[in-house]
Amino acid sequence: MFEIILPYTPAKLNPNRSKTLTSFEYAREFKKYKQQAFFLTKEALGGKPAPDCSQLESLPLYLTFYPPDRRKRDDDNMIASFKAGRDGIAQALGIDDNLFHIQKPQLGEPVRPNGQIRVQIDFSGETVKKEVAPENNADFQKKSQKNKTNNPAGRPKGVPNKITTAVKTMVLQALDEMGGVEYLKMIAQIEPKAFCSLLSKCMPQEVTGKDGKDLIPSHAGVLVIPEALTADDWGLTAERVIAEQEANKKKYMGADNEQ
Repeated sequence: MFEIILPYTPAKLNPNRSKTLTSFEYAREFKKYKQQAFFLTKEALGGKPAPDCSQLESLPLYLTFYPPDRRKRDDDNMIASFKAGRDGIAQALGIDDNLFHIQKPQLGEPVRPNGQIRVQIDFSGETVKKEVAPENNADFQKKSQKNKTNNPAGRPKGVPNKITTAVKTMVLQALDEMGGVEYLKMIAQIEPKAFCSLLSKCMPQEVTGKDGKDLIPSHAGVLVIPEALTADDWGLTAERVIAEQEANKKKYMGADNEQ
């Protein structure tokens, strides 16, 4: 049991007395007692490092108050007055003072003329170790099944989304009613950028399968340019393509006007 003997808390730190003080006076008294608790805790450690409390959830703190006289005192006021001492001890131990779990304080015989407080901390077996949630435990994560969903009631793997499936069905139906392949060929002539964007969405993301074979044939998507084609020929070819695009555009627009 680790034990520290501290002076009795000053009357100015009592909640009933502190109301008559200015904030500066209270802060000065609080700081003074906190420093006393800090240095006396360091002295009690005797130069040894503080116990490791990183894996603890709570740390029981036993307080025995030895007042300077026999005047009746309230438990809540005694604990509230000791807040500065609690902070000083926590700072000396290098822990958060919220880790302390103050047990029911005990009142001892008066120690004249100034009184004192005996503080006891049990680091051995009175603490409760932190429980790590299973989902945050590294061993649990390693043992968990791969690709296992966290929502058993959710959509099973491989089953398409209902909304996505319905939209695809409507798009394919509209394409069929507009002429299918012929309609796509016309779009490719009138809006080549839109057609290329659609084409890119249809291409597989991987070029090889699990067996290492090519998913895309070697001849697919390859533009073969004749080596003998000259700059003049390219100019004529470009003019012909543009003329075909304009003709198809007029034809398409004319079909819309008739409708």
